[in-house]
Amino acid sequence: MQRPHTLGLTTQFVNDAHCALTDLGLRNKMISLPQGTRGRSIEFNIDPDFLYTAFFHQSRTLQIGQAPLLLAQESQRSAPELRQSIISLRAKAEAIASEQGVETLRLAIGAIAWRESDGTARNAPLFTLAVTISNDLIILPSGPLEPNETFLLHAAARGVDIVIDPTKPLSQALVVAEPSNAGELTVLGYKPRANLNLYAGKSAAMHRALDLSLRPELVNMGALRVLAGGRLDIPAIQPATPNLHIVGADHSQDKVITAARAGQSLIVQGPPGTGKTQTIINTVANFLRDGKRVLVSAEKTAALDVIASRWPMSARELPSPILLSENGPSLPTDAEFVIATPAVAALKIPKRFLFDVVIIDEASQIRLSHAAVVAALANQVIVIGDSQQMSPSRLFNRTKQMSAGTDMAGSLLGHVISCGLPSIMLRQHYRSEHESLILFSSKRFYQGELDILPSPVRDGTLGAYFKFVPNAVYERGGSRDNLVEATALISDALELAKENRSRLDSRNSGPAPRSVGIITMNEKQRDLILALLPDALSNAGLSEADLAGRDGNEKLFVKALENVQGDERDVILVSTTYGPDRHGRFAAHLGLLSYPGAAQRVNVLATRSRSKTVVYHSFDIQRLADSDSDGAHAFRDYWKSLQRTSVIRPITEPNVESNDELDLAFRAVHRWLNSGQFTVHKFPRFIAGFRRTDQRQRGLDRYDVCFYFTGLRSPLEEASDIARIEKLGWTLCRIPIERWRDQTHGLAQCFHLPTAQWNVRTRELLHNVYCAISIPFLSRNIFLCAQ
Repeated sequence: MQRPHTLGLTTQFVNDAHCALTDLGLRNKMISLPQGTRGRSIEFNIDPDFLYTAFFHQSRTLQIGQAPLLLAQESQRSAPELRQSIISLRAKAEAIASEQGVETLRLAIGAIAWRESDGTARNAPLFTLAVTISNDLIILPSGPLEPNETFLLHAAARGVDIVIDPTKPLSQALVVAEPSNAGELTVLGYKPRANLNLYAGKSAAMHRALDLSLRPELVNMGALRVLAGGRLDIPAIQPATPNLHIVGADHSQDKVITAARAGQSLIVQGPPGTGKTQTIINTVANFLRDGKRVLVSAEKTAALDVIASRWPMSARELPSPILLSENGPSLPTDAEFVIATPAVAALKIPKRFLFDVVIIDEASQIRLSHAAVVAALANQVIVIGDSQQMSPSRLFNRTKQMSAGTDMAGSLLGHVISCGLPSIMLRQHYRSEHESLILFSSKRFYQGELDILPSPVRDGTLGAYFKFVPNAVYERGGSRDNLVEATALISDALELAKENRSRLDSRNSGPAPRSVGIITMNEKQRDLILALLPDALSNAGLSEADLAGRDGNEKLFVKALENVQGDERDVILVSTTYGPDRHGRFAAHLGLLSYPGAAQRVNVLATRSRSKTVVYHSFDIQRLADSDSDGAHAFRDYWKSLQRTSVIRPITEPNVESNDELDLAFRAVHRWLNSGQFTVHKFPRFIAGFRRTDQRQRGLDRYDVCFYFTGLRSPLEEASDIARIEKLGWTLCRIPIERWRDQTHGLAQCFHLPTAQWNVRTRELLHNVYCAISIPFLSRNIFLCAQ
C-alpha cells in the first residue's frame, strides 16, 4: 500500500516532468518559426501544395537550390555556403537521432499565422516532414507528413481549439474552432511557407505520456515512485533457480543480477568498458526466465542497437528483443522484451501496456523528465550509468523542446544518487586492447579501482599517444576551425583506410580491418572534416566503407566531443582543434573543456577506442597549466600520464620472502628459465615469459606466453580473467593449481639448490607446464638441458 506522503511526492514528480517535457514558449521552433536567415534555417521560394504533390504524387527528384526548390531571397547564399549549411544541419540531425532516436531534419510545410496579445505576428509550422539530403543536395522524404501537435498544445493552453486535417490540401487543412481570439493568441489563418531546419516534431507524445488528467494511474507505478524519492514496501524475492548467464559474467555483474532478481530497484555504476551491455543482457535473460516483461531504454540509439545486436542466438528458449523505431512497425501485443528510446516508447507503446521492470542505460546522459516517460511503464527500475562521465547533451536544448529552470533538466543518474538508491559498481575492464587506453581514467576518475589486465604488446603499435601538428592555425573569431590540424588527421585516416583495404583483401591470412571514429572539440571542426573527408577518400580511390571495421557494421563517425559518450571504435582520432591564431597568440581555452565540471569530458574522450587513440594538437600542452578549468587540467594530466608511463609494469625479480602461491610459482619459473636466453615477469594475475633475441636485446616488443593458474579465484572471476587474457591476444597456458600444489613442497626444497640438482619430478612438472602450449622455443630439449 502506498503511503499518502509517497502519493503526494509521486504526483508532484509526474507533474514536474510533464511540464518539463515540451517547451510551449516562443523559443520553440514548432511554435514560432525563425525569421530571416538566422542560424542554419533555409527558407524556400515554393508553394507548399506544389512541394507536397512533387514529393508524394509525382515522386519528383528535387535538388536544393535548383528549380523548383529555389532559395527564398532571405536565405540566399553561395553554393559553398549552402553545402556547408546542409553539412552542418545533417551532422546535428544525426547527433540528435543518435541521442534521442527521433528524426529532426525536417521541412516545415505550410504555416499557421498567428498573433500575440501585444500584436506581434508569428508563424508556426502547419506540418513537418522528415527528410534525407544527399551530398549533392538531393532531398527526399523519409517519413509521413505530420501535423504540428506542439502548436495545438500551445493554443489549447490559451483557450484556442485547433484541428489540422491531413486529408485536405495543405492550404485547407487548418480548422480553427471558436473563439479564434482568446486574448493571448489570435489565429490569423494559413500562410504558404517551406522551411528546412531542425524540428522536434515528436515531443508532444512524451508530453501526453505523463499527463495525469489522461493517465491518473501513473501515481501508482512503482518505478515513478522510486524516482520521486518515495519508499516502497516490497518484500525481497528469493529466486528459486541460480543466476543464468547467457553471455560471460564476472562477480560484480553477477551481484547486479542477484539484486535485480530480488526485486530491488538499484543503480549500476559502469565505468568505461566494464561490460554494461553483457550485464544488461544477462539481467534481462534472468527476468525473462522468471516470467517478467522487460523494457530496456536509453537516450542514445547506439547503446540500444548494441544490446539488440549482441543478444545471443543461442538464447532461443527466451523471447527475442523487439527494437522499436520511430517509423517502424507497431508493438506486438505479446511482446516480452522491448528496446526503445523514451521518445520512441511514447510513440509506439500503448499507455495500458505495462512492464514489470525498466532498465535505463547511459543514465548520466538522459534527462530526468525523459526517464520518467519510461518509468511510467514499469514497477521496478534499474539505472545503469557512470557518474564520472558526461551529463545530458546540450542537444536537448538545441531542438527547443525542453523547458528551462527545472530540476527535470538534470540527469537521471545524478537524481537517483541523490535519492540514495542502492548502488553496485562494475570493476572488471574488458574494452581496451592496451592498458594505456584506460590507466589514466582508472587512476584519475575511479581511484584505481578498475581491474585492468596488461597487453602482451609492448612495441607502441597499440595504445594512446599525442601527435603534434606544426604550423597549424586556429581561426579564433572567424570560422573557429583548424584546417592544418584537420588535414593532418585526414591524412592519417586515409592511411588507415588503405591499410583496411589491404587487410580486407587478405582477410583470411592477416589481421582484420579496424573501425575508425573521429572526435573534434567543437562543431565547426566537425563540419570542416565532414566537408573535406569524402573528397579526400574519393580522390584516393577509397570510401567511408574502408573505415568501417571488420564486418562493416561499425561505420565511421565524425562527432563533436559532447556527442560521443557510449560510442566506441577500434581507432579513435581526436582533433584538439584549438591552438595559436594567425598572430601566434594562444589562449588556454579549449571550448567545452574550459567550462566548469568539464573534466568528465576528458574521461569520455580518453576511453572511446579499443586499440588506438591518437590526439592531434597544435600547441604546447604544458601551456594549459595557466588555465583555471578542471577540464583543461584533466586534458593536460592525460597528456602527462602518457609521457610518464602507459603500461602496467611487471615484477621482474621474485620476492623470496613471500609464501603467496603465485609468488612461489614465479620463483620456481624464474629460477629455471631466467637466463640470457629466456625472461619471465610476474603480473598481478599471471606469469609472463618471452625469449630474447638479438632484436629484443634493445627492448621488449611482445610477450610470448601467459601462465595462468586456475583454481585461485572464484569460477566467475577466473572465467572473466581468461576471457580478457585471450581477448588481449595472449598465448595462454592454464595451470591447475591443485597440480601445482602437489609439487609445492618439492619446489620449496629446491629453491636453494643449483638447477642441476632439482629432482626429476620438479623438472618434469616445469617441462609439462611449458610444453602445454605450442611455442617453438619451449621445447622439451631446451628445458631438460637448461641450467
